[in-house]
Amino acid sequence: MRYVPRTVEEKFGVPPDRVVDVLALMGDSIDNVPGVPGIGEKGAVGLIREWGSLEACLENAEKIPNKRQREALVEHGRQAQLSKDLVRIATDLAVDVDLDHLAYRGADRPKPSRCSSSLDSPRSSRSIFPKGAGGPRPAFARSRLSPSWNASSPRREALSECL
Repeated sequence: MRYVPRTVEEKFGVPPDRVVDVLALMGDSIDNVPGVPGIGEKGAVGLIREWGSLEACLENAEKIPNKRQREALVEHGRQAQLSKDLVRIATDLAVDVDLDHLAYRGADRPKPSRCSSSLDSPRSSRSIFPKGAGGPRPAFARSRLSPSWNASSPRREALSECL
């Protein structure tokens, strides 16, 4: 799905610039954003549609007719502000990077070839990973594979380049 302002509003019920406010109110358990207890997606969308922003909801909390929402905003206003900070994507950062440095320069074709030749058969795989060591692991975990992992061997060195 391509997200343009219209599709964002259809999906979230608010314009793109207000999605952060909705997420701050309802929270997000996957990203560990607490939100305001007792305010779910439906309630958050309703509050932002009515008041326009999280800040306006907090400033006018005493005027919100739903008692449960009103009390939750008064009690957890600080948590709602923290939640907004957590879900907001920082776009105001100074990033000092040379875009030419990020340009794609083609694949490193010899590297996959070296890796596949190192692991081309079960026999060579067993010699790289001693019994009980499991399969390939990230570089930071190499030392946990086996005591002999760090021993010099052409196959291990080739595999190191793959990780």
